[in-house]
Amino acid sequence: MPGTVAESPRSFVMSTLPTMALRKMHALRELKKLPVTFEPSCTPLHAVVLRGQVDRVVRYLAATPALVHAIDKDGNTPLHHACVTGHHVIARRLIDGGAHVNARNKSGSTPLHKAALGGHMDCVALLIESHANVLLTNEKGQFAADLAGWRMHTQVTRFLRDHDQTAILCILPDENGNTRLHYACACNKLNAVVAIARDTAPPDIDVPNKDGFTPLHVAAQRGHYDVIEALVARGANPCVVTARGECAVDLAGSQHLRVRNSLLRLERTYLANYDCHENGSTALHVACTLGRLALVKDLLQSDAADAESVDQDGNTPLHVAVQHHRQDVAMYLLTVPASIDVTVKNKAGQSAADVASDITALRPLLLRAEATAVASACVENFVDEMHRQVQSRDRARQDKVNLVFGRPSKAK
Repeated sequence: MPGTVAESPRSFVMSTLPTMALRKMHALRELKKLPVTFEPSCTPLHAVVLRGQVDRVVRYLAATPALVHAIDKDGNTPLHHACVTGHHVIARRLIDGGAHVNARNKSGSTPLHKAALGGHMDCVALLIESHANVLLTNEKGQFAADLAGWRMHTQVTRFLRDHDQTAILCILPDENGNTRLHYACACNKLNAVVAIARDTAPPDIDVPNKDGFTPLHVAAQRGHYDVIEALVARGANPCVVTARGECAVDLAGSQHLRVRNSLLRLERTYLANYDCHENGSTALHVACTLGRLALVKDLLQSDAADAESVDQDGNTPLHVAVQHHRQDVAMYLLTVPASIDVTVKNKAGQSAADVASDITALRPLLLRAEATAVASACVENFVDEMHRQVQSRDRARQDKVNLVFGRPSKAK
């Protein structure tokens, strides 16, 4: 997620000490700018919370309990303000009065985000004790732990990350088939990913949800570089495609170039050691599925016979390229000398042209290639037949000559 702290979760640990000191100084300077004035949209309860007047907070809650849910123009509740200023005693009074610990303001921040940003450990601990959700993000995709790390509140950061991991490890599969590993990858929680992989009964690391997304797909879509490296190191397949035919590289897109380049490298490494899969697909089938033209060229140069290989469904590499709309790969396969027989049909009785029925740009080319192949085969058959007839006629003439001169006929 570009532009967020989540993009580099360990940056605050890896920084040099002078840099950390400078960032701490700026953070403390910013803390002095926290709002102490009252917007016109603030309720009286907001005002006394910001002033830290516990007795007046108690009186307002007793007189008008509904004020605990009131919001200002930015969507902040009184509990948000209590957590901004670090008044944990007031925060407890508000929670006891029915305040929602997971209430979001207009920027998507919860009271836990506010407490973490200010480094208020007492407020953070109180919110966690009151079952605040540590896995909620604001509109920028930041977790409370990310904000604490950005402000160099190391104690709060460590505390929240421990709770992040605990929360993820307790997640059960949801109705869409997402496992705790999917959630750990979506949240960029590297420690949780490693912990799940080290479990006594680890899940299938390539387990798909109902949309065919594996944990690696989720991490690629969010741009989580470290998580991807950890998954592949533990056996994740970087070449798996979703139900829509998208691979991890497609999901990373142009917005996560570092992740995309890493995935391209991981794909090549994976296919370099690829043996024929149990479903019969070869490395060439996989390269055609992914649309890796350069890799397809390399594989055909090393072994041109792979162009005629078929998987358990009878699909050639050309079938696979067409099925996944890899037009550049399909067009290259059509131009390779002595390449795939385009008339070959899979077990469903479909040629590559039949598979391309919904691809307007590619279907005419395949039909033309198929017609050319059929015509060429007809010509070859005609020539062979004519050759056989000539040979048969010549043998008949020779037999007549042998008969005239009394010589034995040659065996046919």
